[in-house]
Amino acid sequence: MAIEIENFSHVAMQVSNLDESIAFYRDLLGLEMIMETRPEDFPEGAPRVHVVGCLVGTNVVIEFGVGLGPPGPVKTEGSPVLAFGVRDIEETHQALLEAGVKPTMPPREMMPGLFMLFIQDPDGRTIELAQFPDGALNNAEYNLGKKA
Repeated sequence: MAIEIENFSHVAMQVSNLDESIAFYRDLLGLEMIMETRPEDFPEGAPRVHVVGCLVGTNVVIEFGVGLGPPGPVKTEGSPVLAFGVRDIEETHQALLEAGVKPTMPPREMMPGLFMLFIQDPDGRTIELAQFPDGALNNAEYNLGKKA
């Protein structure tokens, strides 16, 4: 019998500098910070972490913090790519350039009407920004819409 997953809740990741990550995800990418927990907020015996959560879309949270992984430098090689949908890839590209962020791959049409660009977060994780065709806002809408 398969487990029934209700929805995608959140992703949590270790960062090396919480302030730099807040500046990147909240201030540059415009994600709304909706939660913050500090080590003293956790009960005795629980992991002592400092975590911030930002809302992506209407119901998914990306959490980043210190203490989520082993001590020492954050290892991001082989990390999953975080992909976010944008309405206008050229406007997004221009805003990144104005903020001093040079994409690792400038906007490129990957499939008919599907444009992507790639940047890196402060820890070197790959971030994909994608403009989907036909008004789709994410991969699910894009791929399910192709089947309709």
